[in-house]
Amino acid sequence: MENIDLLLDELQGAVEHAKKSVFSGSDIIINRSYLLELISRIRAGLPEVIAEANYIKQQREEMLYDASEKATKLVADAEQRANDLLDQSEIIAKAEAEAKAIVEDASAYKEKMEFDAKIKIDKMLADSEQTITDTLMLIRNNREELRGMLKK
Repeated sequence: MENIDLLLDELQGAVEHAKKSVFSGSDIIINRSYLLELISRIRAGLPEVIAEANYIKQQREEMLYDASEKATKLVADAEQRANDLLDQSEIIAKAEAEAKAIVEDASAYKEKMEFDAKIKIDKMLADSEQTITDTLMLIRNNREELRGMLKK
């Protein structure tokens, strides 16, 4: 394949170096067969150049499409990751709130159990005190009875 630029340069050179027509300032005299052969060579090279340009254009479009697809996927992946992180932070916040509620419930339960235990201990001590008091009364009564027997 001949280089189209070189052929066009050759055509331009032929036009620029052509002899001027005697009757007109803008008309030129040029070798017709040379010019037709040059045009034929340009035409022969054009289909390859056009095919190459079309191939390059197609490759460019494919690259743009691939880049667009990759960019779309990257954006979608980034959005998904952001949503996942947001979900995780919400889960963590919920877990922390639940943990705080559990600790508060446990603390309240502990306080209630301590209070109930103190009440039971107080009742047991009161019962023990009453039993000891009753026992002491019984001992006193028995001693007084025994003293009364000793005086007789």
